[in-house]
Amino acid sequence: KGKDEIPIEIYNDLKKMTDIKRNAKYKNILKILIDINDRETLLESFNLGWGLSNINERGKITQKQANIIIFICSVIYLEDCYRELSSLVNKSYNLPSETKNILHQRFEFHQRYMPVSPTGNLFALQYEEKDRKKDLYVIKQFALGRSMYLRFPWLKVDKEGNPIGPNVMLLSGSSFAEGSFSNHIEEKVNYIIEVEKQKVDFISKSKFEYMNNSIRVSGSKMDNRQENLRLLVHECTELILDKLNTKHNNTLMVANSYEDVETVQNALNNILKDSEYKDKIRYITSSEDKKVHVSKIKLNEIYKLANEDFRILIVPAVLIERGHNIVDEMGNSIFDTLIFLTRPMERPGDYKNHVSKVNGFIMSEYSYVKDEIDINLFAETRKNAYAMYGYLSSYIYKINDMKDKFKKDIVVTLFITILQIFGRLCRIGDPINMKDNAPEVYFADGAFKGRKNGDFDFLNELVDYLKQLIEDGEKGKIAKTLYEPFYNALKEGRNIYDKL
Repeated sequence: KGKDEIPIEIYNDLKKMTDIKRNAKYKNILKILIDINDRETLLESFNLGWGLSNINERGKITQKQANIIIFICSVIYLEDCYRELSSLVNKSYNLPSETKNILHQRFEFHQRYMPVSPTGNLFALQYEEKDRKKDLYVIKQFALGRSMYLRFPWLKVDKEGNPIGPNVMLLSGSSFAEGSFSNHIEEKVNYIIEVEKQKVDFISKSKFEYMNNSIRVSGSKMDNRQENLRLLVHECTELILDKLNTKHNNTLMVANSYEDVETVQNALNNILKDSEYKDKIRYITSSEDKKVHVSKIKLNEIYKLANEDFRILIVPAVLIERGHNIVDEMGNSIFDTLIFLTRPMERPGDYKNHVSKVNGFIMSEYSYVKDEIDINLFAETRKNAYAMYGYLSSYIYKINDMKDKFKKDIVVTLFITILQIFGRLCRIGDPINMKDNAPEVYFADGAFKGRKNGDFDFLNELVDYLKQLIEDGEKGKIAKTLYEPFYNALKEGRNIYDKL
């Protein structure tokens, strides 16, 4: 800004270089610019037909401006290489999954069918700390993904604009969650499929308990987090041993990250080192983990758990919340007890989390706008998207100090994550073969409830939210079908709801 602002001629040329279908001239110039690392060579490159044509104006370029221009060119070139690699990745089957996750999206292909991201197409680098490791991450957003399955019928239209494209049926048990930017799908519910009575009764018998621990893991300072988690596991020793001494009772222990999982595993090893259960612990590691240990289960081999001789599984929340139905030969879940050692929330600075929230918010706010193309409306949409993204990216607020809609989003999104994980224990077989023991759920982390007035009190707020949703007219019919068994069991749980 000010004296360091890039001259408009250079700005316009850099903008042309970022165009997906840039012409050969700018593509060739970009390849030359990537080798430039000083002001003098940069100024000489203007003779190639870009930047500043006026020699006198070139001399006014400051060292800081030159550094900015060189850096922008480097990022543009990185993006160009990234695009070329992304088009090749599908031809290689031996790449690590993490590499595929970075490279697999075909940008040009996506943009044929999906609208641009509310914050605009973005390719950037983010420097952050993750699991105590600082690194540079590639972040990208090139389309509004959820619009794809919601707008399939409009891929083809008749002369009057009526949809004649593929019909879509959305089936979900947790996408009706008003207040959650990332989970709620703003579409009319046409049908409700009711579950069998024996399954409703099974879930209704679930037992919930807040353990009323003074140790708070979630929300604690990073320097104290792992020690607090270790102490919390030791606080749960009596419960852990009780479940181990109960026949046919396997426990699922949930934390937030691989680092958390390792801390829990070490604490359990210490507690059980002299017991008969010392070899009955399993924990999930990355699919790329090369180290071998009898207690480790790689993520891509989680299906093997049904045949493992174990009693406790430790896992990061994000890996177990959906897609993994671990059942026995009768179709019953192999887990009976669930212990939440942390609030299963995304990291506040997680870019992917912010993208899904912004996308969900914009779609819920503007899905029903029927106006013709309106540039002012587009500008308003972009402005609101950036405002929300900026608010989420700051993450300097205590949860209870956040704006109401953002705090509600945290409550509802956290509820959906808990519900998905709880669902791992609710898989039951046919009436003849279904298990007898209903799930037991323990909220161990002290941060699930507030310690004093003004603290974020998740469990009380969750019960209030579900009560209001279930009693809300037509919407209540949907919510009642989806959530009433869980809600009834939760509100009656021990130390869960203080407003009874």
